[in-house]
Amino acid sequence: MEVTTKYPDFIIIGAMKCGTTSLYHYLSHHPDIFMPKEKELDYFVEEINFSKGEEWYASQFTQQYKLNGEASPNYTKAHLFKGVPQKIHQLLPDVKLIYLFRDPVERVYSHYIHNYSIGRETRPLTKALTADSNYLKTSKYFFQVQEYLKYFDRSQLLIINAEELRTNKEKVLQKVCAFLGVEFDFEEGILSQDLHKSKTKTKRSAFNTWVLNTSVGKFLKNTIPEGWKLYYREKTEKPLKKPVMSTELERKIEKNLREDYSNFKKFITDQSTVSE
Repeated sequence: MEVTTKYPDFIIIGAMKCGTTSLYHYLSHHPDIFMPKEKELDYFVEEINFSKGEEWYASQFTQQYKLNGEASPNYTKAHLFKGVPQKIHQLLPDVKLIYLFRDPVERVYSHYIHNYSIGRETRPLTKALTADSNYLKTSKYFFQVQEYLKYFDRSQLLIINAEELRTNKEKVLQKVCAFLGVEFDFEEGILSQDLHKSKTKTKRSAFNTWVLNTSVGKFLKNTIPEGWKLYYREKTEKPLKKPVMSTELERKIEKNLREDYSNFKKFITDQSTVSE
């Protein structure tokens, strides 16, 4: 009996810090959907996992479910990782794509705080959040989405407002399920869970940084439930004193992103994708 190679039917392509982990989590609990234990496979990123080959990528999925999916926000960082939409199209021309967004300035700040909390970012806000930085370019949603529309039909792309996902999960997930072609079917209690909502944001310790760089740490990161990870961080790390963004810097960032965000909002309004 011939075994057909299985690849994802849909991909959550971003944006980073816009609810991709929450959507990944909810969809992983749908009875007809399989999501790999490792959330971010990053296969189509040349600099990360592309060299592992198609056989490795296919091994992350299963024939036992109606749909397979994955979530890799690095897929919408076209300013850093070139050729991702083209690579996806070459292997998966009919794949469905889901892109989440939020207020672009808020996303920039959240992105910075994430990197700062884990020790990846040490520069002050004014030095890090420059016009040509990864932070601001990742928030240029229109630019990122247009890279995909060079290869994919508009009907293959669903755009979701992260704030709407947070405040009205059922409505958004009904929209997602309709887009994917499955029934809305979640166990009671799943949709009441909020991911990455710790009581106190923490600063990653040197010990935890070391652990996460070990093979055991990487395995645990990809396998233990989010709630357990939050509990561990709250018990082993110190509260994070967040750098405060000045009004002047906020206005400067908003001005830099204004044209792209305006084009993006017009695009999603014209396409009747989401309601603002």
